Amino acid sequence: MKAIYIDTRSRLISAKAVWVTQIAPGQLIIREAVELPHIPKSAELYIVDATGYSALSSEGFVEVFHESSFNQFSIIGELLIGEGGLKPVAPREVFMIKRGYIQPLTTHENSNVDVANTAYYSLKESYKYLSNSVLIMEGQSDQTNAIDFSGEVITLAEKEDSKGNLELEFPEEHRQDIVNPISVQAADIMDEHYWQYYNDIEYSAAEKHNSLLKKVIISIIAETDEEIKFGNAFFQNLDRKVANVIVSEMVRRGASLEECLDEFEERYREKAIAILDNILNVQLIEAHHDDNNRLFTWVVPDTLIDNLRIGAKVEVETKYGIRTVTINNIFRGPNINRHKSVLGLAEEVE
Repeated sequence: MKAIYIDTRSRLISAKAVWVTQIAPGQLIIREAVELPHIPKSAELYIVDATGYSALSSEGFVEVFHESSFNQFSIIGELLIGEGGLKPVAPREVFMIKRGYIQPLTTHENSNVDVANTAYYSLKESYKYLSNSVLIMEGQSDQTNAIDFSGEVITLAEKEDSKGNLELEFPEEHRQDIVNPISVQAADIMDEHYWQYYNDIEYSAAEKHNSLLKKVIISIIAETDEEIKFGNAFFQNLDRKVANVIVSEMVRRGASLEECLDEFEERYREKAIAILDNILNVQLIEAHHDDNNRLFTWVVPDTLIDNLRIGAKVEVETKYGIRTVTINNIFRGPNINRHKSVLGLAEEVE
C-alpha cells in the first residue's frame, strides 16, 4: 500500500513516499520510494512517526502529539534510499491518518522564551480533545512552530468500516526471513543498550561493542534466571568475532543460536563449541572445610577427572588463598557460576 511517511526524527521534518507491508496487524515495514521536496498538502494515507527529536545542547525539539496515548501501529522494518537492503529496526510508534490534509499553524515570529512556552502549552491543551488531528511541534527554547495533520486518525490495526472490511489492510511482507519477531527483538535490544555502552568511558570501544553484543544474545536466548546465568558465563569468554556472527545472523533473519553456530566458519564454530562444552559439561565437586559443614563447589581440572573419590582431601583455590577441603560429592554439570579449580590431592581416602 502506498503512503506518505513523515519523518520527525530531526528538526528538518521530511516527507517520503513509501510502500507499506506488514508481518502482523500493526507491525509495519516501509520501503522508501522517493524523498519529496515538501510535505504534500493532502494524502490518502499519512504515516506520522511519533518518535520526535530532542537536542540537549540547543534545546531544539520536535514533538508529536495526539489525544490518545494508545497506538497499535509500529514500524519494525525499513528499506531506506541509498542503503540497499531491508533491515529490522527497533519498533517506532506511528500515527496513521487516512484521507489526511495538513495545515501549518501561525505562531509567534519574535524570539522569546515566555512566548514560545505559551504557544507550546496552549497548543498541547487545545489538541487534548481533537481525536482526528495529530500535532507536530518543532522549535527550541525561544521558538515554537506547529503543523496540524487532520483526517481520520486510525489507532486500532483492525478497525472495520460499516461493511465489516478492514480499513487498513496492508499486503503481507514477503521477506519475513529478514524481518520477524526475533530479528526485530535483536534490533530493539541493540538500540536500547547502545547509548548505555557508548557513554561508558571506563571501557574501550571494542570492550563496549563486545558487551553490547553479549547483552543482545543473552536477552534473546534467555528466559529463566538460570539461562541468564548460563548466558553470562558462556559469553564471558566468547570471541567478539563469534558474537558478531551470532548477532548479525539474528538481526538478518532471526536465526536461533544453534542455527548461527551451524553457519560459522569452522574456526569460529569450533571455538564457540569448545567454550560451550567447557561450561556445560565439566566435572565438579562439592566439598566442605574442616571447620564448616557448608558445601562449596569447585571445578575438577582435566588432569584429575575421574581420579577423585568421595572423602578425599584436596587443595582448592578460594578467595582467601589455597585451602584443604573434603569431597562430599562428585558430578558433571554446567559451570554456570565460574567456580574456582581444584589444585590437587592433599590426602587420598582409603
